[in-house]
Amino acid sequence: QIEGAIGLFEEFLTKYPGVYQVRANLGGARLKKGDLDGAESEFKAVLDQSGGAAGGLAKDRISAARALTGLGEIALRRQDLETAGRLFSEALALSPEDEAAAYNVGEILFSNQKTDEAIRYFELAVQIKKDWPKPYHKLGLVYLNKGDYAKALENLKTFIALDPGNPEAPNVKTIIEAIEKMKKDGRPA
Repeated sequence: QIEGAIGLFEEFLTKYPGVYQVRANLGGARLKKGDLDGAESEFKAVLDQSGGAAGGLAKDRISAARALTGLGEIALRRQDLETAGRLFSEALALSPEDEAAAYNVGEILFSNQKTDEAIRYFELAVQIKKDWPKPYHKLGLVYLNKGDYAKALENLKTFIALDPGNPEAPNVKTIIEAIEKMKKDGRPA
């Protein structure tokens, strides 16, 4: 299926090479396939053509932000957290309404034990898209990590309410039960 999508995007670009935005789709398909070099090439081409490369003023902010986010995903897969964080932050600066970019910056910060900074970005993702369950899940885990059980409970319960069928739901329910048991047993929760 991915091969078919790649073929269609390539065929489209052959006929309409000026519609560079399609390269972001091609980059995304290559990324899903695991072709990091091919995806990187496509995202860089979008970045160059959108005017978003090398800190320039992007004439097409949405495409530039998509390309930066794609390049950030590639950096993550290559275990280059510093570059990924910088790219996601650049994408967020170009497109501050992009909840995925905010979430990804939060993920990187949390994985580097920068919990207070991670909270800011996860909360930004929630502000941008209030009904998206993923940042609530992460906020719950970050607050749990900080020992703020009330906020952990609030966010984890919101996650469950928004996405009760999520594969993580059973684990999250177990965490909620453990926190509530601690509260009931009189331990500070």
